[in-house]
Amino acid sequence: FGPRFDRVEPPTTHLSATMAQSAEAATPEALAAIARWAETEVAVPTANSKIYKDECMFSFRNARDDDGVYVNLKSFQCFSREYIPLDRQRDAAKGGQDGGQHLYLHVRW
Repeated sequence: FGPRFDRVEPPTTHLSATMAQSAEAATPEALAAIARWAETEVAVPTANSKIYKDECMFSFRNARDDDGVYVNLKSFQCFSREYIPLDRQRDAAKGGQDGGQHLYLHVRW
């Protein structure tokens, strides 16, 4: 019955551990650090933003597949799990931060 947005999943470990803490256990400093990081790594879509959430940019995988797809919350491009490393390499080639934190929205129907 329509899309199911499971959760936002950072595919890296450093911030994943911080974000996985429960709201009660998170310190104000940790939450402030996450907020500062999100200001630079998460784009806010506008009414004119194009969000490619239907199919992976490199394959024909879509949200109806078992693994679903992941939407990069900075570029709004969609990738299947196996192409996330390629997205990170492309970001690094454009002067982005390879090995840094990337945030993806996991979409699965």
